[in-house]
Amino acid sequence: MVARFSSLPTPGAAAPTPGADTPTLDNTGSSGASATPGSSSLPVVNPTAASDVDELRYQMSSLLGRGGMGEVRLCHDRRIGRDVAIKLVLSGASDAGVRARFLREARVQGQLEHPAIVPVHDLEVFDDGSAYFAMKRVRGRTLADILAALGHGDEETARSFPLRKLLQAFNSVCLAVEFAHEKGVVHRDIKPSNIMLGNFGEVYLLDWGLAKVLAGDDGDSAIPLATPPAADGVVAGATVAGAVLGTPGYMAPEQIDASIAPVGPATDVYALGAVLFEILSLRRYLEFKDVIDATLQTLQGAEPRPSRRAAPEVAGTIAPALDELCARALARAPTARVLSARELHDEVERYLAGAHDLERRRAQATAHLETALAHPDTEVGRSAALRELGSAVAIDPDNTEARRALVRLLTAAPRVLPPAVRQRVQDDEAARLRELARTRGISSLALAPFVPIALWLGVREPLLFWLCAFGFVVAAPALNLVQSRTRTPKVWLEVLIHIVFLGSTIGFGRIAGPLMLVPGLVIASAVQLQLHPRPAHRIGAIVACCVALVLAFALEVSGLVDPSYSVTGEGILIHARMLELPAAATWFLGVASLITLMTPSIFAYRTRTELTGAEERLHVQAWQLAQIVPAEESRAMA
Repeated sequence: MVARFSSLPTPGAAAPTPGADTPTLDNTGSSGASATPGSSSLPVVNPTAASDVDELRYQMSSLLGRGGMGEVRLCHDRRIGRDVAIKLVLSGASDAGVRARFLREARVQGQLEHPAIVPVHDLEVFDDGSAYFAMKRVRGRTLADILAALGHGDEETARSFPLRKLLQAFNSVCLAVEFAHEKGVVHRDIKPSNIMLGNFGEVYLLDWGLAKVLAGDDGDSAIPLATPPAADGVVAGATVAGAVLGTPGYMAPEQIDASIAPVGPATDVYALGAVLFEILSLRRYLEFKDVIDATLQTLQGAEPRPSRRAAPEVAGTIAPALDELCARALARAPTARVLSARELHDEVERYLAGAHDLERRRAQATAHLETALAHPDTEVGRSAALRELGSAVAIDPDNTEARRALVRLLTAAPRVLPPAVRQRVQDDEAARLRELARTRGISSLALAPFVPIALWLGVREPLLFWLCAFGFVVAAPALNLVQSRTRTPKVWLEVLIHIVFLGSTIGFGRIAGPLMLVPGLVIASAVQLQLHPRPAHRIGAIVACCVALVLAFALEVSGLVDPSYSVTGEGILIHARMLELPAAATWFLGVASLITLMTPSIFAYRTRTELTGAEERLHVQAWQLAQIVPAEESRAMA
């Protein structure tokens, strides 16, 4: 599998450019020309070193890569029957320091027995200074290659390496680094190109050539280093050898300026922070032009929060917890950083646990949503759908589709009212009818004070007067009281109340004629009856009131009763038939008219108050629904 890897550049050779065509990588610590296993034209750059390998045990094959100290070749271990990678020190690297560093790499890597560290199987040192060590052959892609592909929008890489998988691999590296720290070893060159993700879930931290053994390791100053390339030829991600050991962009400030602090575990924590920054933002923490620029940026520091430097479409996906973790790991002062690689691992693990729970809840919410959408629009189906959608929104409040579906179901009326809703409407109707009967009864009693006043004015038709008075003051209030206390108001009782009230109204028309007092009483009754919850009853009430008014007038026009009006040259004369109505009692009609006005006005006021309250409740409910609706639909509902 083709992958990108950069390590110690071969003296005089240009470092590989990130993203360019890169060699096949099968193992750790070296890069060079690509080689095909079994090829007859394999480059042999170090025949002396290769000939030193135990040919009885190892069958040499292709060149896997080459670095500043040696080359790596694919070999077949005849004794075990497996393929291994053998790293050989170059014959040109005759300096004792280089050989010591080569051997130290083999021994450090061999002693760090950890699943994320490539195991060393064999080590041979010859009298002439040449040496080699055999290690496990690993296959996969480097993290640098994966991040480069993700940065270019490669969909296949995105499917194969989602953020969760990269963070899990990062956590494996953190544990390997913590293991090394507990053994007193600092890697000093952690970077994406030294992290390999295997084909079967393996994760390896490669290239321990710059590792520092903290206990008794004082040999760095004795190791001659290769001359670094020119400033304008330095490539981000390539290990720089010279006055400092490490890779620009991943080196901690103390690797450049020893006065800041000694190199130690915090140095690797800084590099891990830079790797995490790159995983989250798909951009390098430091983007520099040359070594001097890289050095200045490392010492001065850059914005450590990936969310502030990533592309907008990437920045929105960076969790705040990981954003802050990067800032802590990349602090300039070692004492201000995350305490250890273990703590870095634990913080990412906590995030992953939360993210896993979020994924699980999203999956559950989606399942509830799909179940809800499958239910038919029936009483049982709608009830079940509402329960499923309620569960979906409760489990995942940010599930836009579930919220939309819930609002649609809550705002769309069903084709047929469910029985429970019908029963609720009927119960509410009965309560309104009882309240209406109670209010009508009270308004009828308001006419009671006129009975003694009428007797004082003088009664001309006692029988009609007492019948009408009984109807207004006794029968109508009593019938309304019975209706208000009936659990299920009776239609026949409602009709009887209308007959009594309107009949009494027609009779009282004899006081001042059908065109004087009767219209006000009929209008007051009509307004009250319009509060009936059933439309058919409201229409019937209007018809009944109209019939009563017309009947009162028709009785006199037809001559069945003595007329209350006569027209003379002076105008229309009113003949009071029921009461005497002396001139001093004209106030009686004025007060009666005032009461007739107040009765429907009070009804209208109470109705408007109840309607206002209902509108406010509807607006509150609409607002509450808007809170669970996606923003665009919320604006549409406004």
